[in-house]
Order: sequence, then structure tokens, then C-alpha cells
Amino acid sequence: MTQLGEPGAPAPAARLRRGALLGVLASVATMAAAVVLASETGRIELVLGAMVVFLGATIAVVAPHLGTMTAFAALFLAQFAAALPLLRPTENNYQAYTAGLLLTLYAGVVVRRGLRFSAVHLFFLFLLASVVVYALGGADFVGYAVLVVPVLAVCSYGLARSAEADELRFVVWAFLAFAGVEAALGILQSIAGWPYFELQYSMTTERDPLGFIVGFLSPFARNGLGTFPHFNALGALLSLAIPIAFVKSLDAPKRFREPIHWLLVLLVAGAYVSYSRGAWLGCLVGVLLVVIVRATRRRRTAIAAWTTISILAVTAVLWPLIESYYLTTQNLTIRLGTWSEALGRIAEEPFRLLLGFGYSSFHLEATSDQVVLPGQLESLHSWPVQVTVELGLAGLALFLLAVLPPVVRGCHRSRPGRELAVAAGVVGFLVSQLFDNSLFGGVGVFMFLLLGVLQALQSGAGEPDREPGPPLATASQEPP
Repeated sequence: MTQLGEPGAPAPAARLRRGALLGVLASVATMAAAVVLASETGRIELVLGAMVVFLGATIAVVAPHLGTMTAFAALFLAQFAAALPLLRPTENNYQAYTAGLLLTLYAGVVVRRGLRFSAVHLFFLFLLASVVVYALGGADFVGYAVLVVPVLAVCSYGLARSAEADELRFVVWAFLAFAGVEAALGILQSIAGWPYFELQYSMTTERDPLGFIVGFLSPFARNGLGTFPHFNALGALLSLAIPIAFVKSLDAPKRFREPIHWLLVLLVAGAYVSYSRGAWLGCLVGVLLVVIVRATRRRRTAIAAWTTISILAVTAVLWPLIESYYLTTQNLTIRLGTWSEALGRIAEEPFRLLLGFGYSSFHLEATSDQVVLPGQLESLHSWPVQVTVELGLAGLALFLLAVLPPVVRGCHRSRPGRELAVAAGVVGFLVSQLFDNSLFGGVGVFMFLLLGVLQALQSGAGEPDREPGPPLATASQEPP
């Protein structure tokens, strides 16, 4: 066999050109087949899907670096396109086309750089196996639209996990810019009632908890949604972004601090007008985590003590008003009843307890004494409960194995600030989703994207160019 470097072996550049030619030819063949099928069936989606594959395959082999950046940009832009359903033939197509593009580009990355298999891949393989096994067992297939989010999530994670330093910086700053635009849209929607998009609703109800506590505020408020169909999704996004922006505001050079401070203010205001209480809690926990990690050991103890005392004191003083709010909205009561009912269902069968009901296959009839709501509940409003019920204790264990180790490492005091920023953002998101479930929604894709960024940073991909030497003394010395 001819080995690379021996006489007659193709040079790397020649192999690249040959691969590019084969990729283009395969893409053209795919396009031609799609045009023929579309002409026979009248389904334009086939042509559009083939165009995505053609674009992705061509870029992946001709300009790999551009391909990775294109994938990340498409991920953010697709969210805005998804808010304009009048421009698409059927619902979820933009996300589906984006998933096809990312899958094609990720395949190119795997061929070029190898597959960096991790616990995240294992978790999604388990999720896919759950769908297949239950479908073969007679359960209804969840459909392609439901599987779009897992595909987007694992491809986003994989692309970020394999990214280089400049690509990682682009992802983080593009994500913060994206979150800033979403926050600005949410503020406009809450204050001016505009712009709301198709498949959204303008909701003015007793949503502002501070209106029950602060006399001059009204409890009636219009939720900001951004481009998402629900205000909790906007809150979830900002609970992921605010801790990252907070660390960036601390570590940035002086000339960058003021714009980052204004971005942080915009994100906080957007989180407020989402009126998502879980997101508020997630933002606070993420920021507090950064403060505690950055503090000295003595100050950590003081911060923890004062935080605990302050929470207890405020709760004791405002308890009658807090109780009035939850009795009025019934949100906590409904959630507790839902969790109890759902967990009780899987506890009845050992098989279900271990493997769950299958991804996106659990529907709770809300007719019990504990849950008083019409119709079915498809979201259990808590990611630990949702994962346990759908994927069992095995799925929950795999998810924790995928997420917790890199996050815990990133929160160590010896780690650089860029790792702490992303780790704190992931913590903020997971805390916010203790009371909601955007994990397998559009926002969850960004959490897995940033988890890939975090693991890439921890493997050394984001190290600044400098001579070998001792680690940086403080995170504030890092570039933004």
C-alpha cells in the first residue's frame, strides 16, 4: 500500500482538491435528484433542502474555516427567520434547513478533524435510541419537527467543541449580540406593544411579581418575547447571556468596558420585561456564582453569609405579599401538582423509571385532583422532571454526566475568566429551567453550543497566542 510521503502518494493539496471535486459532484447530483422529485411531487421543500446540502458540502470541502463560521451565523439568523412564518412554506422549515446545513458542515469537520466523542454525544445517542425503540414498539413517531432541536443541539455542540480560537471568540460575541437584539425586541414589545411576530401573542396579565411588592408598580404587564413564541424562552436565553456579559464587563480592557456595561444593562432590562421568575433566579445565581468564585476565601464566607441572611430577612418581611402573589397566580401550585403526578406515573413501573416514556412522548392529561388545567400538558416546566419522565433515571444520569464535569471545572478559581463566564451562563440557564423547560426548545440549542465552547476552551483551543509560561495571574488580564 502506498503511504503518504512515499513516491506516488497524492499530496495533501491534491487530496483536498480531489475531495472538493467529489463533494461538489455529489452535491450537484443531490440537487438534480431533488429537482426531479420536486417536479414529480410538487414539494419545493426537497429543492430547498438539497440547496442547503449543496451549500454545506461545497463550503465544508472548499473553505472549512468559512464553513464553521457560516454554521454559527446561520444558527443565530435562523431564529429571526423563524419569527416570519409567512416567508416559509411550512412551520419549522427554517430550523430544519439550518439543522441540515449544520449536519453537513459538522460531517465535514468530523472528516477533517476527527470525531471528539464525549458524554454529550452519548446522551443524544441515548435520546435517539429512545425515539427509535419506542417507535418500533408501536408508539407514535415524534416526527421530524421534534427531532430538529436535538440535531441542532448536537451539531452546534460538535462544531463548537472542534472550533479554533478565533471561531470560539466569534461564537461568544455573536451570541451576546444576538441576546442583545432579542432583549431590545422584548423591551419594545413590553413598553410599546410592538413588534410582535406571527405565532406570538401579546400577553398582559398579572405577570410582574414586583407589582405585588412595590407600591408604585402595577402587577399588570405585557410580556416581552423577542422572536420566541413564549416569554419564558426569552428569559431562558438571557439567563444564559447575563452571567457571560457580567464576566466580560469585569475582564474587558478599559476601552471596551463601557459598551459591555451598556450591553449588560440591556440584557438585564430584557430579562426583567420577560417577567420570567425562573429566569430572574437563574440570572442572580449565575452572577452570584461569579462573585463567589472571584472572591478570596474569607470574602466567600462573608458573601455566602450575607446572601443567606438577606434572603431570609427579605422573605420574612415580604412573606405576606409573596404568598398573595403565588395564591393569585397559582403558578407554583400547578407546577408542584404536575411534577407529583408525572413522577408518580413513572414510579409505578420499574422499566419506565429506568428508561422513561420516550423523548417527547409523555403527555399528561390534566384532569387529576392535583392538576386543574384543560387538555394535555406536554411540558412539565422543569428540566430534571422532564428528562426523568421522558428518558428515565438513565437519561438523567447521562445528561448530568455530559454537563456537570465541564461546568464544575470551569467554576474552579484557577480557571481563566472566559471559562468561568460560559460555565456561569450554563448554571444560570439550568437554574432558570428548574421551573420551565426550554432545554429541548430553541434556547436549549444555545446552551449546548456554549457547552461545546466551554469544553473547547478547557482543551486549550481558546488559549491566547503567547510564549509558554506560568498561567495568567488573574482573569482580568485576559483579552475580551
